[in-house]
Amino acid sequence: MIKPDLINYGDSGLLIKFSEQFSIDDWKKTHFLTNEIRKDNIQGILSIIPTLTSLFIHFDLLLIDRVDLLKRINRILEEINDKDIVLKSRHYKIPLVFGGPDLDLIAEEVSKSKVELIQAITSKPSRILCFSRGPMMESPIKESVKRLSSPRPSVPAGTLGIAFGQISISSMDAPSGWKMLGQSPTTLFNHKADPPGILNPGDYLQFFAIEEDEFDFYKSKQIERMDVDYE
Repeated sequence: MIKPDLINYGDSGLLIKFSEQFSIDDWKKTHFLTNEIRKDNIQGILSIIPTLTSLFIHFDLLLIDRVDLLKRINRILEEINDKDIVLKSRHYKIPLVFGGPDLDLIAEEVSKSKVELIQAITSKPSRILCFSRGPMMESPIKESVKRLSSPRPSVPAGTLGIAFGQISISSMDAPSGWKMLGQSPTTLFNHKADPPGILNPGDYLQFFAIEEDEFDFYKSKQIERMDVDYE
């Protein structure tokens, strides 16, 4: 059995929190539990939002009351053994045009050449930890990168940003205070599709560099899944 904190939020919210501080173990518990709750298909749950070490459940109190929901959640928790917590992962290739207004600044900040910086980003796959505007991953750059002093009002979908110890690729046009490493032509989110996206926490993204004149070619391509899976 795993034992997170169960915290009531308003009349129709429940926060399940494992820790205030990020750790891989608590991250795995968070997303494993999210998957188990979704599989249980509890009537009345409107949405489940997992983060790094906690998940938030929004429920319809006309369909399920809090007492019944807590009973269902506690039953699921009791059935989970720490040894069984495994997140199956898929591996995808993502093209990226490196460049933009911040690449030189980032390279200088981490004391690398642009070639070394690009090699660090592309040399090994990055695991998706959670989603914000898009997949968020641990940065392969050991050195911390500061946010911009003033956020940009909008950066385009596909932008790979970096800040502190994380990298994130945006699935939509949105404001951002993260420094820009480059842009991918790959479409990560399509609200008209079912499902709207194929990536999940635990999946790995392998970035590879392309030239600017290849952008339109890859724009028409689907995300390429590799024949490598992880646990």
